Amino acid sequence: MGVIAALLRAIPLWAWAVAAALAWGGLQRYRAHAAGAELLQQQAQTAQQREQALTGALVETGRRLNVQAKEIDRAKQETERQRLARAAADAAADELRAAVDARVAAAASAAAADPAAAGGCAAAVDAARVLAELHRAADERAGAYARIADERGAAGARCERLYDSLTPPGGPP
Repeated sequence: MGVIAALLRAIPLWAWAVAAALAWGGLQRYRAHAAGAELLQQQAQTAQQREQALTGALVETGRRLNVQAKEIDRAKQETERQRLARAAADAAADELRAAVDARVAAAASAAAADPAAAGGCAAAVDAARVLAELHRAADERAGAYARIADERGAAGARCERLYDSLTPPGGPP
């Protein structure tokens, strides 16, 4: 043991300082490498989490766009159905107006055919014309209100379905 102590005393102090500095530098290098590896691992995890979040957002956006495209197609079909129903209702209203006009014309020709009854029938013919005109105006107004109600009802339902399409199927996140 004395030999070892003598050898250790023979090494100059500056050599011990250099050895300690080299050991300290090696330790710091090891810690820096370990910290760098940990940083790279955390960055990889963060990138993976970001990628998963973006993928989820893309999937949800795709789902929403798909639902909205289906809703647009559905709205077009509903609009076409309403247009056909409106055309059928307009045709029925035209037939009813023609029937009323025919009755008014028949009453007018009956009054013209019988001059003895012309005085009493003229008022009836005028009343029939007024009633026919009131019916026509009421029918046109009702048709206009029905069109407005159909359009607004369809738009409201479409808006509600589009709004619902923005929420994920399981409910709010």
